[in-house]
Amino acid sequence: MRRTTWLATLLTIPTLLSAGLALGAPSPIELEQSLTGCWSGTLNYVDYQSNNTYALPLFTRIEAIEDGHTFLRRSKYFEGQKSGVAYITTLTLFNTAGDQVVSTGYRAGHAVETTEDLVTVSAYQDGSHWSEVYRSQGMDGGTLSDIEVTVTRDGDALAMVKQVKAHANPSDPGKIRNSTRVNRQADCHAAF
Repeated sequence: MRRTTWLATLLTIPTLLSAGLALGAPSPIELEQSLTGCWSGTLNYVDYQSNNTYALPLFTRIEAIEDGHTFLRRSKYFEGQKSGVAYITTLTLFNTAGDQVVSTGYRAGHAVETTEDLVTVSAYQDGSHWSEVYRSQGMDGGTLSDIEVTVTRDGDALAMVKQVKAHANPSDPGKIRNSTRVNRQADCHAAF
């Protein structure tokens, strides 16, 4: 009987890992703290009207507030000669357990955007090699959707991929709305 229980437990571990549970991983809030500093790279987004993908140069600075749960993210990207540089400031607050987060995003000329996400660590190798997933429901292109953002750190490289799946079409596998690929910068004095 004990041997059967031990074997069943041993066979369950790969199932848990494949289900996205990173055993022994720090909390998402601890992983967020490892991102403080400056990052530079590209924002790729899909235009709602044309369905074309555009790549824009991006610079982001992430700061941790002393309370250990709040983060300030300041980003800028170049939208082209006509629009110039866009600035987005995001204030993020994790709950005490570090598995839920509320973010508010600010951009001149746009409504304040508030999101509430559940966040899980989906893979963990060490402090600079991991993945986490943020999940929420919200509006995307005027349609209620499930929204999933996967954040993957690979050393000094960071990738974020936002996927959306509309509630109105349950058979739709979803689509990538935007992605970011950035690298850690030695200093925070960036120019496009």
